[in-house]
Parts: sequence; structure tokens; C-alpha cells
Amino acid sequence: RPRRPAYNISRMQDSLEEITHSQELPSQLWNSCRNPTIRPLIRQFLYKAIQRAHRVGDYWLPITGYEMRAICPTCTDCADNLDHILLECTTPAREIVWLLTEDLWPSSFGKWPDLNFGAMLSCGKLAVTLDYSSPASKPHPGASRLLQILVSEAICLLWVLRCERVIQQKTHTVKTILSRWTNAINRRLSIDHIVASKIKRSPKEIRKVTNTWTHILKNPDSLPENWAARPEVLVGIRTPRTPTQRMLRALSRVLHSPAPAGGRA
Repeated sequence: RPRRPAYNISRMQDSLEEITHSQELPSQLWNSCRNPTIRPLIRQFLYKAIQRAHRVGDYWLPITGYEMRAICPTCTDCADNLDHILLECTTPAREIVWLLTEDLWPSSFGKWPDLNFGAMLSCGKLAVTLDYSSPASKPHPGASRLLQILVSEAICLLWVLRCERVIQQKTHTVKTILSRWTNAINRRLSIDHIVASKIKRSPKEIRKVTNTWTHILKNPDSLPENWAARPEVLVGIRTPRTPTQRMLRALSRVLHSPAPAGGRA
């Protein structure tokens, strides 16, 4: 099957121009898949997503006997394409992951951006500007890096949960999704902390980690000022805010519905 990445590249260009007010070349968007801020496994996922190489949705339509795999087993009336999985599917898991992602975003970094499919594919190029009074102001390095991490980790978790739900017939509770989301972000935090305090140990790296994570840490006031340079300091992300916890409790009742019948690939 021929791949048509030009359509996704066009969506990525339009999305980035709307969010960051910058026009990116296709070569720059391909290079965003190599952004070291994003985990290597997610970089591979993004590259395949741009290439439309995942075997979901419309991929199955021309294959005799497998046409039903093109339909989302949860919504039953929509193609199970990647943009549907990440943005439109009515499964509570999708709503929970994006709810937790937006909740973790610090209010000091501004409003959580309205992300579409093109922006998600180009998450390696997302940037946040805190000085809205000047159109020529530079992006904030810590806020931009945190946004790239949160969006990329959310996309990856949604894909993994979808594959477990559709292929392995697993049912995910709110507690399970919250635990896996927290573990994923804490893992990224731990990697940054180890690199800054044990491997590179440079002022530049310590400043980068501090600017990225300080606003979402649990009990930040009790931490030493140079926590990023000290490997013995234990750090983790904060718990969800009270309104988000109420919404999670409400959603927990929805997840008791049975999984779709029949295995899928």
C-alpha cells in the first residue's frame, strides 16, 4: 500500500502555525521526530504515524474479510483511525488521559493549548510563549519542554491502552489509568533527574531540568533549591487537583461496562 505522508505534514504545518505562529518546512517536521526530549519509542511511533504506517482504521478496508477491523469497536460507527483514537473515541480512557494531562499543566505556564491531530504529531515542535505582549518574544524553554513531554507521553499511553483494550480485551479502571499515567511521567522525571545530577552534572542541564519540572512537583516548598543537582533527593509529580479527582470518581462508574467482544489486531 502506498503511503501518503503529505496529508499529515500539511495538517502539522497548519496546526503549528495556529499554536506557535511559525511556519515550518516539511524537513523541520520530519526532524522533530528526532527531538531528544521525546523518548525513542515515542519518536518511532510519531514517525510511523506521520507515514500512516499503523495498521488501524482505513488500512483494513481494501483487505477482503477484514473490513470490520476498520471500525472502532467502542463507537461502532467511526473509522478506527489514529486521529479518532487520540481525539474522538468515546472510551473513558481517552477522556481520563487528557483530563490528567491538562490537570498537570501548571497555571503559571498559561492556558492548556487546544491540540488537534496535527499538533499531536508535531509535538516535538510545540512551543509556549509566556510574554504575550510581544509577538517576537522567544518561547519559554521549560514550559515548551514540559508540553512536549506531556503530549508525547499522553499519546503513547493512549495508543498502548487502545491496543490492550482492542487486541488483548483488557479492561482498564480509573485507578489503573491514573497509576500508569503517574508512573510514565515520574519515569521521565527520574531520567531527567539522573542525567542532571549523575551523568552531565552541568549548570545548563540542571537549569533545564529545574525549569521543566519545578512547577508540577509534589510539595515543592519542602525541596532544596538545587534539588535537580542532588541525586539523593526524591521527587515526584503532584496528585490531581480536587475538581479533577471528583471527575475521575464520576468516570469510574462508566468503566464497569464490558469490553468489546472478539479479538482485534
